[in-house]
Amino acid sequence: MQNCEIGFSIPAIAMANPDAQTFTNCGQSVALQVLSYNMHGFYNGLPLLKELCNDGNISLIAVQEHWLSCDKLHLLNTVHEDYVGFGISGMKDKLSSGIYRGRPFGGVGFIWRKSLADRISVLSSDADGRCLIIGLRLDNDTCVKMVNVYFPCYSSKLDYKVELGHCLGFIEDSVSIHDKAVIMGDMNFECQDNNAGYVMCNTVFSNLNISCCDNLCQAAELKTYCNDALGCSSFIDHFFVSDSIKTCVASVSIIDSGCNLSDHRPIVASFMFTDLHMDNGHKNFPSKAPTLYSWRWDKSDLNYYYDCSRASLGDVTVPSHLVSCVSSCCGQDHSVLINHYYGSIVDALQRAADAAVIRIPVSSLKPYWNEHLDQLKRDSMFWHSLWQSAGRPHSGTLFHIQRSCKAKFKNGVRAAYVNYESRYGRAT
Repeated sequence: MQNCEIGFSIPAIAMANPDAQTFTNCGQSVALQVLSYNMHGFYNGLPLLKELCNDGNISLIAVQEHWLSCDKLHLLNTVHEDYVGFGISGMKDKLSSGIYRGRPFGGVGFIWRKSLADRISVLSSDADGRCLIIGLRLDNDTCVKMVNVYFPCYSSKLDYKVELGHCLGFIEDSVSIHDKAVIMGDMNFECQDNNAGYVMCNTVFSNLNISCCDNLCQAAELKTYCNDALGCSSFIDHFFVSDSIKTCVASVSIIDSGCNLSDHRPIVASFMFTDLHMDNGHKNFPSKAPTLYSWRWDKSDLNYYYDCSRASLGDVTVPSHLVSCVSSCCGQDHSVLINHYYGSIVDALQRAADAAVIRIPVSSLKPYWNEHLDQLKRDSMFWHSLWQSAGRPHSGTLFHIQRSCKAKFKNGVRAAYVNYESRYGRAT
């Protein structure tokens, strides 16, 4: 099998919008590519998210359904060394009200390149973890509001309109008709006049002079949700943009990759802001930060740690003559001995932990990853690319090979995780 990292490509600037502005800086086109991706779980979406971060054209990524609880939101800052992030959990209320049973759900977040860090500010979020707004400051101090949304799934019940109404109410309170805004994310509806969710949203967005960008999408297949198991597909992830900056949208495209384990495909919009000078350098950030490790006590043999700590502490010399010292003693030599004794205890415990406790890099989000999974990923991307170049057939040998390689990759990741948890898990 060829070692071929083919899987997706993003056109640098595909001028799908005939009214789009053009702007050059020192002879180079200046563009901001903003991407929206429903991960269907942080670890499901992580393989493709890492690939997207390696693309030098992408600067800002909005993610939905990361499924992270509040104490895990820091993982958004560990996706890629050139990115930082901020997110909110969709499970805050559920977890605070008692023991939660079932799979995790919801949550939205942003990650952006460190070169944009001094331009980004977190503005507001809703209470349900469905909407998050950040501000992007342009060179003329204009703030473009980036709104990341994960709207509820359609239902004929009243609850759907109530929940969607809460999201739209939050947007109305946060975005004015005079603002420059970009609303993106998984909206769970197709932009059709017979869709109740679209009608509700379009009514609110029209009052804010915000319109849909679906007409600018030039993808070969206008589908952002594809569930192979159910045989379902639809175009439910969108970009809506203020009319005042609609001419800044150069193109919209959909990314289809063989390493995507989510049931959603990312959608990306290219903006040509005349008041934004992109600096792709790493100013004020070290080229390589020291590796930080996390102690995995839950995956370690605590009895072995107790044995190691007992042995190492046994080598510590106890200054027993200090026991008879009076409480008002101010002897400098006694203070030195106490500090030395304390340091010896800490060193002994550190040696025991080094010997007995599992450590993984803080940035190592998948400690169970191995070379076999790398090969499955390459195979999936390679055959997916061939399937795309053949016109995306829905039957035949190539179709079945592509489906099989993707399934092997997804099942391999799941099996590796289960094996890791079984191998290092504590007996209950």
